[in-house]
Amino acid sequence: MSLPSVRCRLLDLIDATTSAVSPPLQDHLLRKLVDTRNLLATAGPGPHLRQALWHARARLDKYIRGLKSRGALRRIDPTKRGALLDQALPIRDDLGALLAAA
Repeated sequence: MSLPSVRCRLLDLIDATTSAVSPPLQDHLLRKLVDTRNLLATAGPGPHLRQALWHARARLDKYIRGLKSRGALRRIDPTKRGALLDQALPIRDDLGALLAAA
């Protein structure tokens, strides 16, 4: 688990969300992921690393809650939704581990 690894897997999750979810839910979910990506793009060693990791994890939590929402249950195929959660949950766990180590 490293910050570059998390960034890479986050880009894969953005691509998977783009192909698995249709608008307008797609736009809502992608906004959360893009916010997360932007926070991690500028995160690096230094005094603000913990804050960036914390905010990135919070944004990813919002994405996960969005996938678990009633609207997502109705609009996203259960198999695709499960695959997106299978990608998102380990990223969130790794962000938590990086936060604990920072």
